[in-house]
Amino acid sequence: MTKESSTTVPSYVPTPKMDDKIKKINESQRKRIILNIGGRKFETSVSTLMVKPHSVLAKMISPGGVKPYSVVNVYTYFIDRNPQNFNYVLDYLRNGGDLPLDALPLDQKSLREIVMEAKFYELRNLELICEKKIIKIKNLDLTAELAALSKM
Repeated sequence: MTKESSTTVPSYVPTPKMDDKIKKINESQRKRIILNIGGRKFETSVSTLMVKPHSVLAKMISPGGVKPYSVVNVYTYFIDRNPQNFNYVLDYLRNGGDLPLDALPLDQKSLREIVMEAKFYELRNLELICEKKIIKIKNLDLTAELAALSKM
């Protein structure tokens, strides 16, 4: 005769931090926005774009800003810009106006392009983060060059 073992499944109790995340996700669901950047669509939320209230993106969606067009009941805005590096702009906003240096590309050309977009969207801190990365890359290049010269 075998005895059946009864296992209890632990119940999930959300933490206050988890509750806040769920509330933010729920809010994002209700206030979705599509940004058509140069023909490529990016989906985000009002709360993400409002992280930096003085930016072009926040002003664009504020009362008196740009009138969106509607696609399947979602507000859509067209911005005639190169979409190639816009994901860095959104990541910066999604992270509360911060972006770790290692989340940025390693080449100076791409970083300069992001700086150009940051200037357009009036995101000065993103500009500074990219410029800091450019300086770091230049210093690494200089260090490698000096090491190569010292071996001669």
